[in-house]
Amino acid sequence: MNKLFVTNSALAYPPPPRDMLGPNDAVLPLVERFEEALFMPSPFYADLHDEVPAMRAEALDLLADLADELPAAATDDAAWGHSSWDVVRGVLLKFSIGPLLANARLAQAAALEDPAELVGWEFPRQSSWWSGRQMVDAVAREIADRTGAPLTLRASRHQRALRALSVQWATGALASRYFRSRADLPPSPEPAPCDVLFANVGPTLLPLFGRIGERLRDQHGLAVMGVEVPVAPSDTGLTVDGLAHTHLYAQTTPAMLTAARREVRSATLGAGGLARRLRWSRRISHLGPELGEVFVRRVAQALIHLVPVAAYHARLWERLLDATRPRVLVTFNSFNEAIAPGVLQARHRGIPTVCCQHGIWGPLFRAASLLPYDDVVVFGEYAREILSPIAHERTRFTMTGHSDYDDAHVQPDLAPVPDGPPMVLVTTQPIGQRLMLGEPCSWVEKLAQACAELGARMVIKPHPHEADTSSWQALALRIPDTVTFVPHGERPLSELMDECTVLATRFSTTAMEANLLGKLVLTVYPTGGREQYPFAGDGAALKASSCDELVPCLRALLTDAATRERIAASRPDFIRRHIGPVDGGATERIAALIADRTSTP
Repeated sequence: MNKLFVTNSALAYPPPPRDMLGPNDAVLPLVERFEEALFMPSPFYADLHDEVPAMRAEALDLLADLADELPAAATDDAAWGHSSWDVVRGVLLKFSIGPLLANARLAQAAALEDPAELVGWEFPRQSSWWSGRQMVDAVAREIADRTGAPLTLRASRHQRALRALSVQWATGALASRYFRSRADLPPSPEPAPCDVLFANVGPTLLPLFGRIGERLRDQHGLAVMGVEVPVAPSDTGLTVDGLAHTHLYAQTTPAMLTAARREVRSATLGAGGLARRLRWSRRISHLGPELGEVFVRRVAQALIHLVPVAAYHARLWERLLDATRPRVLVTFNSFNEAIAPGVLQARHRGIPTVCCQHGIWGPLFRAASLLPYDDVVVFGEYAREILSPIAHERTRFTMTGHSDYDDAHVQPDLAPVPDGPPMVLVTTQPIGQRLMLGEPCSWVEKLAQACAELGARMVIKPHPHEADTSSWQALALRIPDTVTFVPHGERPLSELMDECTVLATRFSTTAMEANLLGKLVLTVYPTGGREQYPFAGDGAALKASSCDELVPCLRALLTDAATRERIAASRPDFIRRHIGPVDGGATERIAALIADRTSTP
């Protein structure tokens, strides 16, 4: 290897320009969110997947041991039955300590390739660099120390020195700005008492909340309320007609913000002393001086920003639970830093807590957190197998199927290939275009070429959260005889699913729906590696592991009887194991479980 570019996550930052890379150069994208260790498209990640459970355990042990070094404001659990640190650990696992341990292993793997030269492709003009969120320089120096290779960093020595002096104050300023923004929230009526309180974090959950909430109200006679828990209230509100609604931040009082600002100031002033204690701690000596310093910085930042935010959310939930007095708290998120204090306080008060699966819950959870719910409702066996290793020891799992599929008409057989031109439906993910930056081709464009070669039509349906769809629109303009782009809201996905012959995606719940309808599924991973969800692995799809495989895979789905027979044989077991019972009764099963918990002493 000639030159190695160490850069930030390909999902959050642009990679080095391709014209800068020579034929013997390589790029090492680092982990920013812990789950990226499971699927980042890079040869350096080949062995990292199997190490994620061990890294997760190591990170949690580090965070638990660290509690002895922290101030009482972070670890005191007298006020709410949980400490702010109980919440912050889950955030640090995902965004700080998990990524740090993964990047340490990546540094070891990259050093074995013995690069002749190193470049730290950091972004010193961005706030994430000045606030210490990037760790490119530390990982690059770690590799340089191991190999002796010369290192070039984009940030000057003066910039790096200035950042080291100012990072804790910059973090304090960001935290203060967050709490200033809380002071401008609109007022809301005092929420009334209810039997079941649902925490909703986004509009995609509204159909599920509506189905279950209406059944609880109409069939079980329970008072239901939805509480909106995004970063800030949405313009329209996450409302369902006939169900009460509030938002968590409406519980904000001036006293809460005064307390939060005081906590930020105190933590900022105390961060230097904590950092000195941690640097002498044997608990992190194995990380080495470069990555050890990143660990110290991230923990200090957590005390300045994350701990006061966790305490603020705890006060909000304390006030909301006092006002609503629910008999059950239901959420749809395995972990969410704003919801976590509500779940922990509810358990402390003896209020049952239920988490309902709402989308794909797959291998990414090997790098995730699961709050200590009393009950977790899952579609089928697979989600339970994935979640059980990270669940609280007393958490109960119940398989109910998916409420959204109660009206689905499950086809007994695969749909036949039409006599006319088949239609290939492409469903995308919000991170898809960013992932493509680190891959050798745009698989959607290559699939369009494959469709043209095989005489198929292609329709692109973007994910509802995908903001920039210009590249898909441009593709449709370049190949109008083959490609059609369907903007958000123009046609329902169900119509397109009925019309398609093959659904192509990287990973999506749409592949589950396609299986219910008897449609063929193609999953695409241009750099190979493991699927992010085992559609092909469990026989319900065909996987293309490179762009060169798109034409033969698509041809096999459309014309090869053996391929179709193999998928048809695997399909019933996939539906049972991954989607669960599809008999129209999932909503009632979920509602009945929640209703039963309202009578729990």
